[in-house]
Amino acid sequence: MEFNIEGTVVDTDKAVNKWDERTGSQLPTMKRGPLGEQRTLYQSAVGGRYYVVHTSEGQAPKAEFVSKDAAIRFIVANGYELPGGWRPPASDPTGSD
Repeated sequence: MEFNIEGTVVDTDKAVNKWDERTGSQLPTMKRGPLGEQRTLYQSAVGGRYYVVHTSEGQAPKAEFVSKDAAIRFIVANGYELPGGWRPPASDPTGSD
């Protein structure tokens, strides 16, 4: 699925990495959407930027770019291991808020 975020086209089918939000995770560093919203983090194939796709039943999906630090928090908060060489942000050595 393609999205135009801030004038940049990203395609979830071409993303190099994908992390699904797991039920019950709490991510205070990202805006929380309506009840029942599912978020998926992607790393784009071109430029390596991170973006989150928000999906909710009955509404069109939306996407937004996020920082690498926010991506790391998403990955850790959802119980995934960080890819090799990645570390939690310096301001938060545990990777959680």
